[in-house]
Amino acid sequence: MKIKLLLLTFCLCFITIEVVAQAVQVRTERDVQGDILFNAEAQELGSYTLALELSDVKGYKSFSGPNLRFILSSGYEDSFFRLEKEDRGPYSYKYKYRSYLGRYNAKPDVDYPYILPTLLGDGIKVDALVIGKKALSNNPKDNKVGGFTFYYPNGQDTVHAIRSGKVVMIKEGNPEMYIQENKDKKVVYDSKHSHRGLWIEHNDGTIAQYTCLSRGSSLVQMNDRVLVGQPIIAFKSGENQSLLALIVSYLDRDLERVYLSPIFCTSQGLINLNFREKYISTYSPDIIKKELSKKEKKRKSWD
Repeated sequence: MKIKLLLLTFCLCFITIEVVAQAVQVRTERDVQGDILFNAEAQELGSYTLALELSDVKGYKSFSGPNLRFILSSGYEDSFFRLEKEDRGPYSYKYKYRSYLGRYNAKPDVDYPYILPTLLGDGIKVDALVIGKKALSNNPKDNKVGGFTFYYPNGQDTVHAIRSGKVVMIKEGNPEMYIQENKDKKVVYDSKHSHRGLWIEHNDGTIAQYTCLSRGSSLVQMNDRVLVGQPIIAFKSGENQSLLALIVSYLDRDLERVYLSPIFCTSQGLINLNFREKYISTYSPDIIKKELSKKEKKRKSWD
């Protein structure tokens, strides 16, 4: 799955997301009884919702409606649906499908305490990340604040996981920054040329998308189990300031992506972040242990 991002940083960052490839492939075959079997292959890591739409079905019985949804995990390669052949024809059917990253029946914990994506005790400035249907739209309905831009000062060169989960996607991009200034002297970052990012799926179906707006490299690999607070991205040293775009979202029952504004652990307590302010990363071991297994709790240092 490829993601195309356009980002603008000038007090705010702007991002558009376009899915241009299928993570799940579907094919059909006819069995010896003449039934039509729908087979799927989940080619990417993570959980996916497969939306299947049937039309012009003649001579076959379906025990479900024309619009079907299935949840598939990475590595799935099997039949997931059947059209049963009737005694009399003619026989025909049509179908189309689309896959979505995430589980459509996810039940996100909106009160879950996240940690800031920096080292314990470090301060970090935050601003808004605007998500839109199209770049720089003048229609406010097309755009909404759906994430955060974090500013890492010189000397803070590591992004830390805000919550435990599994790495389901990594986008490497070009190691060299691609920057151009438009006529208003606003800096435009084009992810086709520059950005590196990774996606981490959490237990409750939410997904954190980390995108480097500065030169950086991933410290984790696909399918890794990442623990909260673990270093996951390293910025290139020597930068005066490094930028990270962070989105936490989930897929709802209408197959729309919902963007969350999580509660973060800070020196001010558990709060929703205000834009253009600086926060100190502070959290207790009890918060960090919430989603760790017994084995992971033994591995983790609390000093």
